[in-house]
Amino acid sequence: MAKFERYLSKELLESLGKLSESRRGPTNWWQDVLASKDLLIAIRAGYLNIYAQGQSVFKIGSSTSTGVDKAGNPLVELHYKYLLKPSLPAGKEYVRFDGNEFHMGGKELDPAKIVQTKYTPAETVRELAAAARTYSGAEKQGVHEIARRNPSVIDLEIAFTKTNGDGKQSAPRIDLAALHDSGGKILVRFYEAKLASDPRLRQNSKGKPEIVDQMQKYDDFLRDNETNIHKAYINVCRNLAALGSHAVGEGCLHLARAPLD
Repeated sequence: MAKFERYLSKELLESLGKLSESRRGPTNWWQDVLASKDLLIAIRAGYLNIYAQGQSVFKIGSSTSTGVDKAGNPLVELHYKYLLKPSLPAGKEYVRFDGNEFHMGGKELDPAKIVQTKYTPAETVRELAAAARTYSGAEKQGVHEIARRNPSVIDLEIAFTKTNGDGKQSAPRIDLAALHDSGGKILVRFYEAKLASDPRLRQNSKGKPEIVDQMQKYDDFLRDNETNIHKAYINVCRNLAALGSHAVGEGCLHLARAPLD
């Protein structure tokens, strides 16, 4: 069974800290990420996922290395589908094809007009977040809004990875994890979101809703991995606090201010 872990390397934290503190010229990409209210940060095992409307727009870091390159810069990757610009004026979404070349506005198509080809301060991150909404459904958009409005949320799209009896791995995902103060003791609680129209909330051929078995599997995983999960979210709180110590203003960063240990 894969170990449930949450952490960032010292090198990655230092690299992101330097980016957030940089005051040379216009904002850089990481400052734009931190300032965005359309994005959410989730810490994984050695890397960050940056979410927009339930879609992982950025992966920052690495699960197999320090998460920075030889020059000390964070390793960043994203799916190319988010590079398509969502801000073309209505009626300008289509291009003409003459059998050989593609044209827009009577001219040969310029890829830079429809695809993000380089970073532009205060623009690129916003457009990437807007592009992500195209691929998001109502349930994920609802989860995003819940997380955005509740600073106690410290994780989302949480994979409960386990090895099945046939040796294959499965990774069902629960939607949210949040901190709760229970008489001075801080608890981590997990939440699964469903639309009211979801058929899994209703009785099936076995006489009970599918969601019942789904939640039982989550409960089993939490019970079997309690020690690792406890350690993982202590790390999450510490890493978020370290990232937040460099942030300016209110943006996507959810701060876990209360210690778990």
